[in-house]
Amino acid sequence: MNSVDEVCTQVIRHWCEAIEDDNPLYTDEEYAKKSKYGSIIAPPTMVVAFPQPPLWPDGQEVRWRHPQKLSRQESPSPHEVAMEKLDEAGFTGMFATKVIQEFIRPLFPGDRVIRTTKLVSVTPEKRTSAGSGHFFTFVFSYSNQKGELICEEIYTLFKFRPREEAPEQGGG
Repeated sequence: MNSVDEVCTQVIRHWCEAIEDDNPLYTDEEYAKKSKYGSIIAPPTMVVAFPQPPLWPDGQEVRWRHPQKLSRQESPSPHEVAMEKLDEAGFTGMFATKVIQEFIRPLFPGDRVIRTTKLVSVTPEKRTSAGSGHFFTFVFSYSNQKGELICEEIYTLFKFRPREEAPEQGGG
C-alpha cells in the first residue's frame, strides 16, 4: 500500500505537538542541519501513519478497507482479506497482542512510504477470556519511494468472537 501523502515538516510538527515530543531533530531545522542526518527527520513511529488509507470521502470511520472499496488498480493486502473473512465469520472483536518494530533508516520530508504485508501465521481457534478466536501474525515492511527499507514490523493480533454478556441477575 502506497502513501497518499509525502512526509512533510507540518505533519511532523503536529505529531510532535500531539505527543509532546520535543526532540529538536524533528522540529528545529537549524539543529537538524548540523546532525548526522543533515535535515529534519520524522519520529520513527510515524512510519505507520503515512500508508494508512484515507477515511474520507466514504464518510465513515473504518479500521481497514473492505476489498470492495478498493480501486480497480489495487488488490487487497493479506491483512485486509483476513480481516474481511473473519468479520464475515463473526470474529468481530480484535486487539493487538504483540508489536515488534525494527527501524532501519529515518524518514525525511519528501519521502513517500510504501507498505507491503505478509501473513506469517494463523493459529487454530483458541478459547480465551475475551472469546474464541485466532492469533494472526503479519510482517509489515515499510520502504520509501527509492525502495530503501525504513522499518519492519512484526504484528500479532487476536481476532475473536466476543463472548455473550451474561444477563444481569435481578434482585428486586
